[in-house]
Amino acid sequence: MQVGLAEFGRVHVVPEAAIIAEKYLQEIDLSSKLYWKDSYLQMNDSEVKAMAGAYKSTKNGKYYFGHFFLYNILTIPAHFFCKAAGIPPFRAMPVTNALMVAALLFYLGLENRLSISARLVGVLLAVFSPLSWYLDFKGPEVMTQAAVFAAMIGYLANRTLFPVTIITLCAMQNPSSGAFLLPVLGRLLINKNWKKLLLCCLIASFICLPIIFNLYHFGKPNIMASHALHLQLLSGKRLWSAFFDLQQGMIVGFPFTMPLFLFLAIYALFKWELSPLTWIPIVILMLLPLLAQGNWHPGQIRVLRYSAWAGMVFQAGVLWAFLNPSLFKFQNIVLFLVFITMFYFIKTKFVFQQNYYYCEFNDTAKWFLRHYPDCYNPEIEIFAECTFKYEKDFSEDSLIIYQDPLTGDTAKVAVRRGISEVFLRNILGEYAKSHNKRKNAGQGWEYLMH
Repeated sequence: MQVGLAEFGRVHVVPEAAIIAEKYLQEIDLSSKLYWKDSYLQMNDSEVKAMAGAYKSTKNGKYYFGHFFLYNILTIPAHFFCKAAGIPPFRAMPVTNALMVAALLFYLGLENRLSISARLVGVLLAVFSPLSWYLDFKGPEVMTQAAVFAAMIGYLANRTLFPVTIITLCAMQNPSSGAFLLPVLGRLLINKNWKKLLLCCLIASFICLPIIFNLYHFGKPNIMASHALHLQLLSGKRLWSAFFDLQQGMIVGFPFTMPLFLFLAIYALFKWELSPLTWIPIVILMLLPLLAQGNWHPGQIRVLRYSAWAGMVFQAGVLWAFLNPSLFKFQNIVLFLVFITMFYFIKTKFVFQQNYYYCEFNDTAKWFLRHYPDCYNPEIEIFAECTFKYEKDFSEDSLIIYQDPLTGDTAKVAVRRGISEVFLRNILGEYAKSHNKRKNAGQGWEYLMH
């Protein structure tokens, strides 16, 4: 879409743009890890390439991509800058992402309703977060993370129009981020500030633009949701996975700030302080589209994209704790964990994620699978694709065996429900005998357990 908008000024698919896109992709070094790049280049017909991921309008017969085009519009200046500077124009997205991070840091530095020390902590929480991992990602993830964090900081600074405006723009691209309007609008409602509440509702109504666009062209409020979301997939197991899965859950991106926020929010609640625990349902509300998504392992940088967006609330929550007078005795702990978080992100190579591959277990998951395999039972799609090390349709498989990369021993096995015990013993030998218990892995699969 970026090429079609920048080169042809069209929001619908332009087959000629596919030819230009192919040229740009061929200029990008293979180490850039565009996981869709090779399959795109292997398509023979330019028109077929152009239609990939697009939906046909019932009004004019043209094809449109499922995502709204706000983010792509924002990349247009960087697109032409890259062309003029001799940089492959597909770098326009990382350039735009970097500008958005710079704008976020500029705002944090100028937020005069916060103390200088609080602003500094805010800058550290913004930089040392999954925001840095996604800086080079070709998509709107940085925009959403930066918008959520900036809006929550604005909320903590008792601003109204700023967080409402920025979340409204963000929700035009990623609709579920609109859930973060609720704290701001709720505060206005409680304070009976009817005039400002009406103004904010008028601003927030722009969220409906993508809905109107989809209804006009496809007859549905969200064409992507109608194809990709399945309500029967909603489950507590998936919610747990979104927060705590060792491979891609929120805990990977916020290993210190999320537990710290939860502890301090609960502590404040017991002290009869106003607690931001009410933010947790909003986080869950934002995650709902993810929980109903058919593809649970869709390709990400270390942490699921939705979890990266929603988890920025915990970064803002840590700043809330830093500002709260009743929690001053925890201030040193807050600062200590902020610095530990800095070292954690530096250890994970910070913004340099070119060699990260989402279809391979990370070091933490490997450690648990080696030492405590019964304690880590990911959704079967995660286990299968990280075992095979590529995205694979495993619907025809009946057995998935993960072997420890250091020892070569069988570390964990998933089996199709109803598989013959005799077959398992013939294949797995002593492992099948010692792992005679089963645990549900989802989608008709079970893990063999001690």
